[in-house]
Amino acid sequence: MRYLFILALVSCSNMHLKVTSDYESSTAKGKFEFEKSYDLASWPWLCGFSFWYFGGACWAYNMMPTVPQENLAIKEAETALKEQLGQDAIMLNPVVVRESWSKSDTKTNVQ
Repeated sequence: MRYLFILALVSCSNMHLKVTSDYESSTAKGKFEFEKSYDLASWPWLCGFSFWYFGGACWAYNMMPTVPQENLAIKEAETALKEQLGQDAIMLNPVVVRESWSKSDTKTNVQ
């Protein structure tokens, strides 16, 4: 049982998000993708420690990404887009999707 608890803590410590959007700038239009993993800090511990009393806070993982997490990912995607295409680049209707519970490198793709 202890090993399952440790495995759960490790496997839910990061969330990999993908932001996709159309973009416009003074020089181009196209599609933009931004992927980044975010540390969930105390969420795994909260899940583990509340397991016996509340049935675990793990249900909260089903609601992720939360609105603040989505807003952070969109803000970082906008910054990455502006670094690549210039300050006048804007994202149009960004969509944030949870890809996995893993940690991986940050990626950008401009088409």
